[in-house]
Amino acid sequence: MASKDQLVKSLQSADGKPYNKYKELAQFYELDDITLYADKIQNEPSSYSEMRVRISFTRSGFPDDTHDTSVKETALRDLIARRFWESCRMFAKGNSAGEHGGMISIPRPGQEILERSCVVMTEKFIEVRFKASLPAAGRNAAGRSAVKMLTEDLAEITKASLFFSSYKRSKLYNHLNTLITSRNIRSLLREKGLVAFIADGSILPRRADGLAPMSDAVPFASPVGLRVTFETADGEAVRGMGIPEGLTAIIGATYQGKSTLIDAIASGVHDHIPGDGRELVITVNDAAVVSRDEGRSVRNVDASLFISDPSRNTASISTDNADDALSSAISAAEAMEIGCRLLLIDDMSVNHSLLYRDATVSKMIPKGDETIIPITEWIRGSDISAIIACRHGDLVGAADTVIVVSKHIVSDAAVRKRSAAKTIERPPDRLPLSRNMSAAKGRNEVNSIVLSASKIEFGETVIKLPVPLPDICQTAAVADVMIDAKEMMDGSVTMRDLVKRLEDISRKRINSADVNIGPDRAMFRIFDIAAVINRHSGIVVAQKTKLC
Repeated sequence: MASKDQLVKSLQSADGKPYNKYKELAQFYELDDITLYADKIQNEPSSYSEMRVRISFTRSGFPDDTHDTSVKETALRDLIARRFWESCRMFAKGNSAGEHGGMISIPRPGQEILERSCVVMTEKFIEVRFKASLPAAGRNAAGRSAVKMLTEDLAEITKASLFFSSYKRSKLYNHLNTLITSRNIRSLLREKGLVAFIADGSILPRRADGLAPMSDAVPFASPVGLRVTFETADGEAVRGMGIPEGLTAIIGATYQGKSTLIDAIASGVHDHIPGDGRELVITVNDAAVVSRDEGRSVRNVDASLFISDPSRNTASISTDNADDALSSAISAAEAMEIGCRLLLIDDMSVNHSLLYRDATVSKMIPKGDETIIPITEWIRGSDISAIIACRHGDLVGAADTVIVVSKHIVSDAAVRKRSAAKTIERPPDRLPLSRNMSAAKGRNEVNSIVLSASKIEFGETVIKLPVPLPDICQTAAVADVMIDAKEMMDGSVTMRDLVKRLEDISRKRINSADVNIGPDRAMFRIFDIAAVINRHSGIVVAQKTKLC
């Protein structure tokens, strides 16, 4: 351990020297109220260093009631990450006159409250992992600027983000209570026979950048026929629209808000920050978005619930190039295989034959030519629910609930009495094998990296998701566990168990104090990792025998 004075002397002595002089900094330092860990120091100005700053809970001053449950801890970590990011933008932007570097950063948190690897908590301390671009003057170290960066700028950042006294009490507890309320409502949805809830006053349309609600949007108001009430964390009542289990059709003319509504419901599987507009849009955990993904590979998927074709074995479909209709059906079947009980569909994003059978067209084509079994023919009264944004009368006629949207206003809904529940036979478990999956690329034996929120490169294979994840840090975490997946996929573990194990592995890593975990990881859902594994063209899948 070194002192603040030693850090200052080391940086001053590096001033004007070759840039790799900074390498001598790799240790940890006591800086007043915090401890700075310089874990990995960059070799050149174009790279970055990996560092951590740690403070004891005693010094931070956060009361026990801000982190005494796992939900509160998640919310507090998320809030600290946001404040740390904002403070970095204020105090350590970098690029001083004539110099490069000087920046301290963590990934910008989005609108979702997530378990993030950039902030870690234990019983004894709070730690923030960050990247630092040490200052340079040409190819030399700008040590004196680095002194300001690591002793002054970092001190301001930590003062603003790691001390309870720097927070407005009402804002902090509102952040905690928003997550508590969201989780509480979600836990009660099934008990009330619901799959989603949208609070009155919610702002559903997004700004163009997706990072905030649209400023002039129409606040959501629930129709009387679907109005329900929940209690918030502080005991107050929140009223809104509850969407019942079963088949729900969201209808309306073009550009009236159907897609906005289904998008908001899909986003409700994640918890959102106060002021997001969608913080009280809550959807059950076992929901998945269904969309087309033309050209994707498919391995031994049982799509017999969706496809009837005497010319092929629909209980075990494989192809290297799924077409529009098949990819739509496979997306739904794969989600149901790992436990999805709510399908979320915008008819602009799937082949329409998956949703309904056009009565007029069906009369004109030869009997037996239609191979897709639409959802309307099997879902009503089943234990599977679906919410579909559409404009087709046949689907509306089969729905249990109809929601009409006009100018982003939801009108009174038609609600039919559901028939007796029947259990749908889900696609049987599959046993994935990774023997044809290579993680190597060039000289790298293991290559699994995130390219964008919807793209991962595993080995030399680029896997594209049809729907980007909300936060690129989630995609990065998925790329990490793809390496674990390859090791575990030996034919003894079902896909459903595999994705649950991978979720557990990622959660333990993100919440641990392991210094090898960087600041740019966040928790994903099992449906996210399943979508990536299923789209890898090299997997081999054995199908368990389907029970009768």
